[in-house]
Amino acid sequence: MTDADLLNNQLLQSADKEDEAKGNLEARVQELEKARKEDWFLFIVVLMMIFDAWCFARFSTLAAPLVIFALQIIVLVVTARRLSVPEPLMLIYSVREYFMAKARAVDDPQATRKRPETKDAG
Repeated sequence: MTDADLLNNQLLQSADKEDEAKGNLEARVQELEKARKEDWFLFIVVLMMIFDAWCFARFSTLAAPLVIFALQIIVLVVTARRLSVPEPLMLIYSVREYFMAKARAVDDPQATRKRPETKDAG
């Protein structure tokens, strides 16, 4: 091998190592960005909990806290989507599906219950 071939091989190896290092750094940056977004979401949730504790102690009826709770769920869904945090969305959607299934069962009770079979006496 000539000196040019050795130099070319060394340059290729260093370029491969550099590309691998860049890939590792990019993956680490993406992990850090995701963690930062999750931290922001948790910060917002904690702020809402503090607001709830402060606010609900001052209400004498149940209607106002329920309205605030419903609005906070909407805010949390939008915030989770904007910050790309999937876990709260999955939880909220599964709870929503549970209540939708219950509502369907109330609307159409025959759809969820099996009818007892009757035998003809004749």
